Amino acid sequence: MPNVLKIAIGLFALSTLLAGINLSTIRDDASGTMMAVTVGGLAANVLLVAIAAAQRRWSAYLLSVFTVLGVVSVLMGIGRMFDYSASVASISLLLNAAALVGCGLLVFPASATVWFQARTRDQPPAEEVSLRRRNVGGTIGVLALVFLLAGAYWLVDPDFTDWEAQRLACLDEADEVARPEQFEACRNAIADGPFSGTELGDLYLARAVLVTEGRNPRPLSIIDSLNAALSHGATDIDRLYRVGESLYELRDAAMLSERVVIARASGDALEYAIDLAPERADIRYLLARLLLWTGDITGALGAMEEARPAYEEDPEFLSILGEAYLAEGSPQRALQAANASLSLVPQHVPSLFLRSRASLHTGDYHQAIDDLSVIRQELPQDTLLVFLDVLAHCGLGDPEAARRIASASVADGIVAEETWYDELRFLDALAAAGVDEEAEDPDVGAVIDAWIGVGCPQSAYPLP
Repeated sequence: MPNVLKIAIGLFALSTLLAGINLSTIRDDASGTMMAVTVGGLAANVLLVAIAAAQRRWSAYLLSVFTVLGVVSVLMGIGRMFDYSASVASISLLLNAAALVGCGLLVFPASATVWFQARTRDQPPAEEVSLRRRNVGGTIGVLALVFLLAGAYWLVDPDFTDWEAQRLACLDEADEVARPEQFEACRNAIADGPFSGTELGDLYLARAVLVTEGRNPRPLSIIDSLNAALSHGATDIDRLYRVGESLYELRDAAMLSERVVIARASGDALEYAIDLAPERADIRYLLARLLLWTGDITGALGAMEEARPAYEEDPEFLSILGEAYLAEGSPQRALQAANASLSLVPQHVPSLFLRSRASLHTGDYHQAIDDLSVIRQELPQDTLLVFLDVLAHCGLGDPEAARRIASASVADGIVAEETWYDELRFLDALAAAGVDEEAEDPDVGAVIDAWIGVGCPQSAYPLP
């Protein structure tokens, strides 16, 4: 066997092995083109080795045909091979190229010089010349057909991936697809699929929902997918609501610098969903809670009034509506909302809190005290209860009761001395009580007594 043939067979064998390794590294999401290129190159290499090893008389011609097939498969795979196995593909590509050059040399039994010298000494018979011409013509025809088919394949670039199945897997709501596979399906459909417009927008939205359901959802990653979904005209209202709700719930756990961005993105999702489904009261309700958190009281009240017909029997909704009225400076309307809620659930603690605070604003201190006593049975260690109780008794003109409540809160460990001291210093009440603000070990009890004794802090203490 000529040395050049041995070298070529060795190169082909190694290249075939590498092509097999490369094939095994293809991800499940590989497109049909990538799969066809790799499998085609592997098959060509195997056949080349088999034919070269057989050493038949017609091996040179078939070897040249498969050489061309190998060249085409390598050329078609150059741009894609590095997507899934850079190191193996690089080595495989180089060895394929070297093997193909060696394969070209096998078309002739010796060098061109030796071949021409033999031709001048010994002219073959006419029949042999005719046979050679037919063989050469047939080879050229086969090569032309190969190049034609390869060129057509290159231009059309067929993709055998079932993209509709990928899209449905991404949008799966019945938990029929495992979460990692579903996320992978979304990623593939977005990156390589033929989707555009609203279909692509809904895929981005599905990916955003999947991120929210992860163990450690990253708000900024959710926002990126959400923005892409909105820009492509997503139409999945339920997923828009879920993304908006998730961002709303994630805002408090985020860094301070991110909270405004997260709240704005949540609002964008909810407002976009309202444009698509203005009849959805639940979306308006969630938007109202978000706007209330951001301080947009007017916007929150507008959204809640529009959603109210669907939540007339919901005490939580009525309580939050009352909070919005109280923040707006309408304690009477806040009282109405609180009473409506308590008529449904008499012991609803948020509504009792609301009514006690609204009563302080309207001067109904007895009602405030009654509500606070009910709440205390549910939340005996709540610090805010103590401050509200002090304010209510001060409002009644009973500083002795206010002083007892404040002192008892310290003795019972409900409000720490440091908390009282910091609160009074914040209200500039220490100076009014004649207390040195720089004292290292102040007598908090004396501070409370002196502060309430100044005339009760009703006017000095900002009502909550």
